[in-house]
Amino acid sequence: MILALLLLSYWAPSLSNSRPHDGVGLLLHHPLHKHVQKIDPWNGRLLKLDLFFHQTKISIISVYIPPYHSIHYKERDAIFAQLNSWLDKARSNNYHVVILGDFNADEVSHSHLSQHHLKIL
Repeated sequence: MILALLLLSYWAPSLSNSRPHDGVGLLLHHPLHKHVQKIDPWNGRLLKLDLFFHQTKISIISVYIPPYHSIHYKERDAIFAQLNSWLDKARSNNYHVVILGDFNADEVSHSHLSQHHLKIL
């Protein structure tokens, strides 16, 4: 109960009826919520919060990348493309970026990932 008073949740649910429980979320400590300027969910796989502080802009991005062997692996390219788009925009607007989540990355063998994807990792 006390934890609920200290945290605010943000959620990007899946848009698919076949995946009603999929989605990504973020919890922020209560005083930080007043700095959230933009909430950007994307297909239940990405969630970006833009926070503005005095002379500092921060994007926090929560990520879920399906495993390469899953039936949803074909979504990976679109997810990486959206993530790269957000990162490019953040760089050009002098944002600090925090990326967290589940990349389902195989750190032993990245042979299935292009160099484009590896620059994010």
